[in-house]
Amino acid sequence: MAESAILGYLQKEEEIPDSGKFAADNGLDHSDVINVIKSLFGFGYIQPQEIKRESWVLTGEGIKYVASGSPEVQLFLAVPEQGSISKEDLMKKLDPAVFKIGCSQAGKNKWVAMGKEITRKIEEAMTMQAYSDLGQNNNCQERRIQHGILVQFRA
Repeated sequence: MAESAILGYLQKEEEIPDSGKFAADNGLDHSDVINVIKSLFGFGYIQPQEIKRESWVLTGEGIKYVASGSPEVQLFLAVPEQGSISKEDLMKKLDPAVFKIGCSQAGKNKWVAMGKEITRKIEEAMTMQAYSDLGQNNNCQERRIQHGILVQFRA
């Protein structure tokens, strides 16, 4: 099916500019389209060119943070706006992993003052979306909440 779609298209057009778009537009599996292109190239019928695109995808942990907030935001929101909270009371409010990561990141970001009592140092916490908007993708990669994927298309 992919082969007949590709050959039919190439009879009318000079090239397929993007195999991924071609597959999607024709309801074909992209891997089938790639296999046909490789086969046609092997027989010398076409000269494909690789197009490389990189995109970012959230990891499972990143998806969880989108739903419930990053650990530092969860920790920040658990600290009262006025006054302070003891570490012990804060630990009871949060999952242990969230508490550990949240303390590290919120302290590093200077959102909270850490001691026996934890207090807010700022009024609002920066969300993960704001990190991305500011080009802080390296922070997200280091924390393994997003990763790059390389998609190759043949045209």
